[in-house]
Amino acid sequence: MASSPLSYLLPTREYPRLATLLLKFGLIYHFTLSNIGTITPTSGPSMLPTISVRGDVIYTNKFYARGNGIKSRGFGGF
Repeated sequence: MASSPLSYLLPTREYPRLATLLLKFGLIYHFTLSNIGTITPTSGPSMLPTISVRGDVIYTNKFYARGNGIKSRGFGGF
């Protein structure tokens, strides 16, 4: 019987447990990035007086995405 390539690191009976753990981590990671927020390094001179060209890190809050009930009075509403 051929052994699995990872059998020396992790017993075969632990594969379902590892898969479940990775799935949970992936779902939590996806939920966090989609609904809570992200931490992103900055690059480029578009916000130069406020944010440096390189080296700054910003937090993007997704709770207030699209205004959250704020009415737009200009062109292009949310």
